[in-house]
Amino acid sequence: MTATPVVVKGTIRDVQANLLPQVTVKVGKEEVVTNSKGEYSIRAMSTDTLIVSGSKFKTEHISIEGRQVINIRMLNR
Repeated sequence: MTATPVVVKGTIRDVQANLLPQVTVKVGKEEVVTNSKGEYSIRAMSTDTLIVSGSKFKTEHISIEGRQVINIRMLNR
């Protein structure tokens, strides 16, 4: 797959489907924090990996694989 620029958006929830504000999403030097509705939007390359972390949750590494919408469920530590 050839890497192309994309904007990845989505919602982050816990295992009980509660929306998670203040979760950090990183790709390279880009970093954003989810809003009060658990939503994020970040610029990346289609072959990058999202690194998603929150204080009470396990850090997740999620391959973008060309997707533009990635909704995430965070697992408790």
